[in-house]
Amino acid sequence: MKVGITGNLKVYQIIESLIRILDEMSIEYVIDSDFKYFLKRGVLPFENLFKMNDIDILLIVGGDGTVLRKVKKMPKKNPPILGINTGTVGFLLEIKPEQIRDALTRIIKKKYYIDERSKLSVRLPSRKNFEVLNEFLITSYRIGKAIRLSVNDQDGQEIFRGRVDGLIVSSTTGSTGHALSAGGPIIDPKLDVILILTIASMTLFSRPIILPINSIISIKILSPKCVIIGDGWLMDILNKGDIIKVFRSPTKVKFIRFSKNFYEKIIRRSGGGNYILQEIG
Repeated sequence: MKVGITGNLKVYQIIESLIRILDEMSIEYVIDSDFKYFLKRGVLPFENLFKMNDIDILLIVGGDGTVLRKVKKMPKKNPPILGINTGTVGFLLEIKPEQIRDALTRIIKKKYYIDERSKLSVRLPSRKNFEVLNEFLITSYRIGKAIRLSVNDQDGQEIFRGRVDGLIVSSTTGSTGHALSAGGPIIDPKLDVILILTIASMTLFSRPIILPINSIISIKILSPKCVIIGDGWLMDILNKGDIIKVFRSPTKVKFIRFSKNFYEKIIRRSGGGNYILQEIG
């Protein structure tokens, strides 16, 4: 088994602890070259992980934001991810740093399962395609100003038209992210869908809309100067008349999980409770 190590540069001390454990367990590893100037422990195998095709598992150390950044450029083999949470909520991550050794032992014993998550592709007017794991947001370029837009499905049927502070289009995974804080539903990960959610709509009966994952959605901008933000990153500036297409990405993200109890995880992490990795018997 060969693992790749990456994460938030601010938590390089956790990476050093992780390396010691991998050495003790005789597990082969390579380290993201971004850490070259932070880790001073002897001669270490630094590589550009995202050009490699022989990584079996990718260890990501950080928070949800770190995972969202790293999945934008996965290694060619698209290995499953084990998330090690050093952030706050950590919906996308599975364990805490003190659980690393137990987690690796479970992986060696194959006591885990793979949780596959769909991404969304966004085609912009510039013909650029971006992918998001959680969601993208369309809002005004000017803070506090409402925007007008319309949303149509692949058959040309209008789903929504009106004035809003913003529009969120989310994957199933993103339902526990920005969409949740905006009043959206929690979507069971067994349901592969697209969620459309308006923020502070001025339309009386605007409600969240859930569509099949194979839907193709068109969004037309009816106001001057908007921005589109994907997984927390500015993607582009939009102008009146621009049309954005949203559809399922051909690639999925795979996560290593140790428990299938999704709702227990939601309750514990949103309430600041304990993590759910069980002790190894």
